[in-house]
Amino acid sequence: MEKIYDVRIIPLDGRPRLSAAHQQYMGGLFRFADENLRLTERFSRVADDTLRYEFTVNDPTVWTAPCTASIYWKRASGEIYEYACHEGNYSVHDMLTGARADEDARR
Repeated sequence: MEKIYDVRIIPLDGRPRLSAAHQQYMGGLFRFADENLRLTERFSRVADDTLRYEFTVNDPTVWTAPCTASIYWKRASGEIYEYACHEGNYSVHDMLTGARADEDARR
Protein backbone atom coordinates (compact mmCIF):
# COMPACT_ATOMS: atom_id res chain seq x y z
CA MET A 1 0.00 0.00 0.00
CA GLU A 2 1.25 3.50 -0.76
CA LYS A 3 -0.39 6.84 -0.36
CA ILE A 4 1.35 10.15 0.03
CA TYR A 5 4.44 9.18 2.08
CA ASP A 6 2.98 6.21 3.95
CA VAL A 7 4.37 2.90 2.77
CA ARG A 8 4.09 -0.47 4.50
CA ILE A 9 6.06 -3.55 3.60
CA ILE A 10 4.77 -6.74 5.19
CA PRO A 11 7.21 -9.66 4.76
CA LEU A 12 5.48 -13.00 4.25
CA ASP A 13 8.60 -15.19 4.31
CA GLY A 14 8.71 -15.99 8.04
CA ARG A 15 11.56 -13.64 8.97
CA PRO A 16 11.62 -12.43 12.59
CA ARG A 17 9.75 -9.27 13.56
CA LEU A 18 11.60 -6.01 14.04
CA SER A 19 12.82 -5.41 17.56
CA ALA A 20 10.89 -3.04 19.82
CA ALA A 21 13.78 -0.59 19.40
CA HIS A 22 12.35 0.27 15.97
CA GLN A 23 9.52 2.74 16.46
CA GLN A 24 6.85 2.50 13.78
CA TYR A 25 3.63 4.37 13.38
CA MET A 26 2.09 2.67 10.35
CA GLY A 27 -0.18 -0.11 11.44
CA GLY A 28 -1.36 1.62 14.58
CA LEU A 29 -1.60 5.25 15.48
CA PHE A 30 -4.21 5.72 18.20
CA ARG A 31 -4.47 9.09 19.85
CA PHE A 32 -5.93 7.94 23.18
CA ALA A 33 -4.00 4.69 23.57
CA ASP A 34 -1.25 4.09 26.09
CA GLU A 35 1.58 1.57 26.44
CA ASN A 36 -0.96 -1.25 27.01
CA LEU A 37 -2.33 -1.03 23.47
CA ARG A 38 -2.29 -4.25 21.51
CA LEU A 39 -3.08 -4.01 17.80
CA THR A 40 -3.54 -7.27 15.92
CA GLU A 41 -3.72 -7.17 12.13
CA ARG A 42 -4.62 -9.95 9.72
CA PHE A 43 -4.48 -10.01 5.95
CA SER A 44 -6.46 -12.80 4.28
CA ARG A 45 -7.04 -13.55 0.62
CA VAL A 46 -10.77 -14.16 0.39
CA ALA A 47 -11.00 -14.31 -3.42
CA ASP A 48 -8.60 -14.18 -6.36
CA ASP A 49 -9.05 -10.41 -6.51
CA THR A 50 -9.86 -9.53 -2.89
CA LEU A 51 -7.92 -9.13 0.36
CA ARG A 52 -9.56 -8.74 3.74
CA TYR A 53 -7.70 -6.49 6.16
CA GLU A 54 -8.94 -7.12 9.70
CA PHE A 55 -7.66 -5.40 12.80
CA THR A 56 -8.42 -5.68 16.48
CA VAL A 57 -7.61 -2.91 18.93
CA ASN A 58 -7.32 -3.86 22.57
CA ASP A 59 -6.26 -1.63 25.46
CA PRO A 60 -8.14 -2.45 28.69
CA THR A 61 -6.85 0.69 30.41
CA VAL A 62 -8.48 2.90 27.75
CA TRP A 63 -11.48 0.98 26.36
CA THR A 64 -13.99 -1.39 27.98
CA ALA A 65 -13.70 -4.08 25.28
CA PRO A 66 -11.62 -4.92 22.20
CA CYS A 67 -12.88 -3.58 18.88
CA THR A 68 -12.51 -5.43 15.56
CA ALA A 69 -13.13 -4.10 12.06
CA SER A 70 -12.61 -5.41 8.52
CA ILE A 71 -11.94 -3.65 5.24
CA TYR A 72 -12.05 -5.43 1.89
CA TRP A 73 -9.59 -4.39 -0.80
CA LYS A 74 -10.22 -5.29 -4.44
CA ARG A 75 -7.30 -5.74 -6.82
CA ALA A 76 -6.78 -2.62 -8.89
CA SER A 77 -7.64 -2.93 -12.57
CA GLY A 78 -5.77 -0.96 -15.17
CA GLU A 79 -2.63 1.00 -14.56
CA ILE A 80 -1.56 2.18 -11.11
CA TYR A 81 -0.17 5.68 -10.97
CA GLU A 82 2.03 7.31 -8.39
CA TYR A 83 0.10 9.28 -5.78
CA ALA A 84 1.56 12.74 -6.22
CA CYS A 85 0.48 16.35 -6.11
CA HIS A 86 0.52 18.17 -9.43
CA GLU A 87 -0.85 21.49 -8.28
CA GLY A 88 0.84 24.20 -10.28
CA ASN A 89 2.79 21.61 -12.26
CA TYR A 90 2.41 22.95 -15.77
CA SER A 91 4.63 20.25 -17.26
CA VAL A 92 1.73 17.79 -16.81
CA HIS A 93 -0.26 19.77 -19.40
CA ASP A 94 2.71 19.65 -21.78
CA MET A 95 3.24 15.90 -21.27
CA LEU A 96 -0.42 15.14 -21.89
CA THR A 97 -0.49 17.38 -24.97
CA GLY A 98 2.51 15.49 -26.35
CA ALA A 99 0.92 12.12 -25.57
CA ARG A 100 -2.32 13.12 -27.36
CA ALA A 101 -0.28 14.25 -30.38
CA ASP A 102 1.50 10.86 -30.44
CA GLU A 103 -1.85 9.05 -30.27
CA ASP A 104 -3.24 11.15 -33.12
CA ALA A 105 -0.14 10.46 -35.22
CA ARG A 106 -0.64 6.68 -34.82
CA ARG A 107 -4.24 6.81 -36.10
